[in-house]
Amino acid sequence: MRSYTILVLGAPGTGKTSFIRAIANEQGVAELNTNKGPISIKFLDSCYIFDHSPPDAIIFFSSIAKTPVFSASTHCNETENSLRKLGYNLEETPSIIVLNMLDLGSHRGEGFHRWNDRQRLIEISVKSRTNIYNPLQFVLRDLIKDSDLVILGNHDSPQTISEQKMDRLLTIVNNLEDKIESLEDFVRSTVDDYKTFEHSKLRGPVGLEEQIAYLLK
Repeated sequence: MRSYTILVLGAPGTGKTSFIRAIANEQGVAELNTNKGPISIKFLDSCYIFDHSPPDAIIFFSSIAKTPVFSASTHCNETENSLRKLGYNLEETPSIIVLNMLDLGSHRGEGFHRWNDRQRLIEISVKSRTNIYNPLQFVLRDLIKDSDLVILGNHDSPQTISEQKMDRLLTIVNNLEDKIESLEDFVRSTVDDYKTFEHSKLRGPVGLEEQIAYLLK
């Protein structure tokens, strides 16, 4: 397995957190914590990640550019630069996946177009079956095998959680369009710890049944 940096980006309320939580929950993780902005990325890059990550690790950042420092465009450019540097460093490491999320809105910069083949983007715009299938297939195609999962909670207490191969999800991904009931069961089980999704800037709190119906309509 090669090392990758993966960025999930989209406007607020498009399902980035739900998508990442579903994957993390499938790995046996109940919660994702937040690291914000390019300063945190630089700190983690230089002092943290590569000393604490086991081989074949999957590393999650949540909402890394949530709070602008100066202006939205400047902040996103700084974040892009930090992520690119992190991706370049991955080329010298064992197999690691870094999965990030950004609420970029209209401030997506040009930096993302200069990423290399180990730095991938998943852009989620409007929830639809296609937008659920494609990211799942994209992430699972050649990235997630037998590995360890690292969740970065705060700068002082890394957690390393052994995980099982994503057997259930892998069985769903093949011919996913023909397995709507399986997808519904997957969504229901993976969000078991999130009976009510977090408040969105575009929607109010959404119950589990409504969320499933919205994903599959």
